[in-house]
Amino acid sequence: MVFVVNGGDTISPIKTLFIIFKIEVWIMIIVSLGLTTLALWLIFSFDKKQFSIFKFADIWFNVFLATIWGYFVAVPKNIKARYIIMCYLVYQIHIQTGFTSNLVNVLTTPQYEPGIQNLEELVKSNLSIITTPFSENYFTHVEKSNSIYSKIKKQLQYRDLRNSDRMSLLNNKNCAVLALELEVDYYEYETGEKMHVNRIEATLVTGSVHSFFAMGPGHYFTETLNSFMRSMDESGIQVADEDGAEIALVHEDWITPRKK
Repeated sequence: MVFVVNGGDTISPIKTLFIIFKIEVWIMIIVSLGLTTLALWLIFSFDKKQFSIFKFADIWFNVFLATIWGYFVAVPKNIKARYIIMCYLVYQIHIQTGFTSNLVNVLTTPQYEPGIQNLEELVKSNLSIITTPFSENYFTHVEKSNSIYSKIKKQLQYRDLRNSDRMSLLNNKNCAVLALELEVDYYEYETGEKMHVNRIEATLVTGSVHSFFAMGPGHYFTETLNSFMRSMDESGIQVADEDGAEIALVHEDWITPRKK
């Protein structure tokens, strides 16, 4: 089972430009701009034997334009300064290439905040967690020493929901939903679009959930299902998802063998 929470809010267009690079990369870009400016200013100052803050600002603006457009408005005659400028332009080409290559993808695909990513964040959010009355029996009778389990249990609300109600809850920012992952996949299939939600593994809270087929004696569909499962097993298509998993048909003598 999984906890399903609405994904993060849409990132504004201006902020989108800044997620092209990680924060560490932006810091290094700023640092390199500052160090290059300082180096050129010191070379100029020692060469002219005068230290001017206005010259520092002029050089900084020149380096800033080079960072954006890829060229220096004015190039000094000093050889050391020219070497620094050449190295900076090579560095700038790599940065510019990385920026523009990611720009199209970022601007054409909606970008979102991370939202709630794990159980700890879900607990801190204090969101109501909606689930079906079917789960109430488990949470009523099972106690665990895990603190997260106790806190999640207090946030649970049990409701008998129709499919349309679940769909609206899955897209609701003010609550979370505890459901089978297969249900979420089904709702996405039903709507024909990928829902912007975060799925958080619920095994720590619910334990392992096993699905199985079960039918009463003499059910008309039993033989058809048996035949299908035999074909799947004999063809080698059927593969267990985890060790110890098996598919059993109740009241029938045929059980698919375990896959190791």
